[in-house]
Amino acid sequence: HYFIQSNLRSMDDEIRKSAGNYPLHDNLKYSYGTAGFRCRADVLEPAAYRMGLLAALRAKTVGSRVGVMVTASHNPSPDNGLKVVEPLGEMLLSEWEEYATLLSNTPSNSVLEVLKDLAKKIGTDLDSTEGGVVIGRDTRTSGPAIVAAVTAGAENLKCSVADVGVCTTPQLHWIVKQGNLSLPYTMADYYGNFSASFTSLYGIPDTVKSIKVCI
Repeated sequence: HYFIQSNLRSMDDEIRKSAGNYPLHDNLKYSYGTAGFRCRADVLEPAAYRMGLLAALRAKTVGSRVGVMVTASHNPSPDNGLKVVEPLGEMLLSEWEEYATLLSNTPSNSVLEVLKDLAKKIGTDLDSTEGGVVIGRDTRTSGPAIVAAVTAGAENLKCSVADVGVCTTPQLHWIVKQGNLSLPYTMADYYGNFSASFTSLYGIPDTVKSIKVCI
């Protein structure tokens, strides 16, 4: 018990310190929707840190890996966004979207207390070592700093983090699902799975080595 209590105290100290490095912006309200968060990249890091905490909490709750995708899709390049991916590649549960909005708008000096309240509400042991967070991003120049903020949040909650680097949103969903099913999940596996599905769908014989597509 001593070691668990010591670990929790260290966790508390790290969260208090790191949350102070990601203060909220005045007159800005984050709202987690179907596409997660999307806004100007230069104001996203406070939400990203808090989503690292939330993703770690979700991972500990389900005992599996969850994903965080840093992207704003077709939004202009000054924007960025992020969303949490469920263990089997689904969108974040609607109930947890509410938790995401709550935590992302929590002042730095209250982050730890709100996080503990959420953990108590859903019955999650913050000291659990189960689960992990898998992070992917698109090619926006703001991506690495936002990934760093997500990583800081997840690691503050003593959750393992895997950064897969640049990938598409479908790829991250697939990687998270495959990993949780103990199936191969490298990019080579992804493209092999994709091409096999394509050839099966269109009834292309295995003997065909290449296909010319005309548009």
